Amino acid sequence: MMKTPANQAYLFFLDTGDGVNPNKPSITFRITNPSTAYSRETVKEEIWYYAAGTYDGKAIKIYINGELSNEVSGGGQL
Repeated sequence: MMKTPANQAYLFFLDTGDGVNPNKPSITFRITNPSTAYSRETVKEEIWYYAAGTYDGKAIKIYINGELSNEVSGGGQL
């Protein structure tokens, strides 16, 4: 195991905001470079969600319940 600073890693987590609205719970996929993608869906309490994040070197994508929720362009190595 290697300790890595948060600004040099990728993170997938439940966030209290969506990058614009601090009161809109969302699922967040953050990669140091290129960027951060937030789910467009507002996450609600006591509901199960299937969430996945992908990065192909060109875009970060978040899928919620098997559907593309958001895509953010940006390239770079992880």
